[in-house]
Amino acid sequence: MNENAVIQSTNGNITFADITNSFKEIGISSGDTLFIHSCLFSFGRPVGECTKEGFANIFIEAILSVIGSEGTLIVPTFTLSFCKTGFFDSIHSKSEVGLLSEVFRQRNNIVRSSHPIYSVAVMGKDKDYYLSACTTNCSGVGSLFDLIHQKSTVKIMLLGLEVPATTQFHYVEEQAKVPYRHIKNFTGTVDGKPAAVDVYVRNRQVVPTPQIDQSKFRSFFEEHKHLLKKTTLGDGTVMVIEEKDMHQLLWKKMKEDPNYFLNEPYPRAVNSSQQIEGYIYEEINRNSSVIIQPREAPPS
Repeated sequence: MNENAVIQSTNGNITFADITNSFKEIGISSGDTLFIHSCLFSFGRPVGECTKEGFANIFIEAILSVIGSEGTLIVPTFTLSFCKTGFFDSIHSKSEVGLLSEVFRQRNNIVRSSHPIYSVAVMGKDKDYYLSACTTNCSGVGSLFDLIHQKSTVKIMLLGLEVPATTQFHYVEEQAKVPYRHIKNFTGTVDGKPAAVDVYVRNRQVVPTPQIDQSKFRSFFEEHKHLLKKTTLGDGTVMVIEEKDMHQLLWKKMKEDPNYFLNEPYPRAVNSSQQIEGYIYEEINRNSSVIIQPREAPPS
């Protein structure tokens, strides 16, 4: 397996050893804890009659061979559909975030968390720590993303992605209390039992809905590329960044300018007849336009 080509790309064939060497080149090593986002077909196509599942398993095996038995692998198996369906089954609900995550969650000895939206499949030394994450909020205290940050040694690995986008971004947004998001509660069933979860959602009742500007995100990390290690593999890119470094960068920027990553400034003027749950209104002109402001939390 170490000598035969496993991927065909426009930049030549790739072997299993090429994959593991690319991981080592960007600093992945034995004992690491990795939180992974992936788009595998960015690298090329599997050789011969290899199935999609086999293709994903090549990358999974490559990662596990590098981090070893002392490492921990955390793979998102998110199900955003819970917000619409109100249903999640930790055994049978398919991952909605890509091939690698769906294949990984079905492997033997893998345990999946029971968060109805942001579940993860975990394998390795510290799996119990990450599986203990709170299931009643998404990015607040005790959440998976909070545990990842508190551990302070997690590396965020991006397979085949051109922009260093990660769900950890939303954790920083909630910590920084950005004005364009607010808490919304969703209810349903998890593994057959009633469940409720708070989600830090974008304010969709304002037109246009706040959107993250990917070009700003890309430029921001280009300015700090010394913290982002990357290498080319076939037609794609493998990247890694320390979570603590990413958090520090994003936190500092969001506290300086909460709107920095948006494609338009926020808050923005809206019609005063609009009622948005969780917000108060301040009149700013004679036409009764208003600025949306986060409602202050009641004293404890």
